[in-house]
Amino acid sequence: NMEGFDASTPIWLEDVKTGDWQNMRDNAQYSFAATTDDDPARFRVHFAAPNDVEEISNSSFANIYTFDKDIHIVTPVDFSGQVFVYDLLGKEILTKNIQGASNIIPMNYQNTYFLVKLVGNNKVITKKLYIH
Repeated sequence: NMEGFDASTPIWLEDVKTGDWQNMRDNAQYSFAATTDDDPARFRVHFAAPNDVEEISNSSFANIYTFDKDIHIVTPVDFSGQVFVYDLLGKEILTKNIQGASNIIPMNYQNTYFLVKLVGNNKVITKKLYIH
């Protein structure tokens, strides 16, 4: 069912259990052994080449934290990208374009957890934050 995608869109299948990646454009069939104990989320489909975007956790690339009911994002000066803020049910609260150095996003919430996703410079950083 890849006909609905532009031919230039890379489609990769990731087998989380084995660590294998397969370019579905080159070979649309993937054979594997499974058991009933396998994780139901064993497979992931990626619409980009495996090395196009680097997913970072606990990174020195960006510092994301809360202070005084605001989300603070500190990035390199040459950073350009977007920040997405979600509640813990997955509802998008806001999307904002940001530029490098220091960004402050006022949040009109308290005693709430949020998931913050920072995308830019071929990197993706996610962090769970609590606003007091």
